[in-house]
Amino acid sequence: AQLGISLGRDNVRKCVMDYFEESKAATRELLQGKAVFLKMDGATRHHRSYMAVNAQVYDGGQMLVRTLAFFDCRGVH
Repeated sequence: AQLGISLGRDNVRKCVMDYFEESKAATRELLQGKAVFLKMDGATRHHRSYMAVNAQVYDGGQMLVRTLAFFDCRGVH
């Protein structure tokens, strides 16, 4: 089946960046004017450490979580 788009490097990059900008705008709109709880989570897998910064917000009767940042700590512990 064909997707109807070229899967060249430049086109894939554009699609990823477009999706990122749309997601960033939607997250900004979701968080605007609401009480937001920021949470940091860490994890280790196969001797690699990761950290994420999440925002939790209550919206429309449900608690939503959005990941704002994700880091490879480039260290072992």
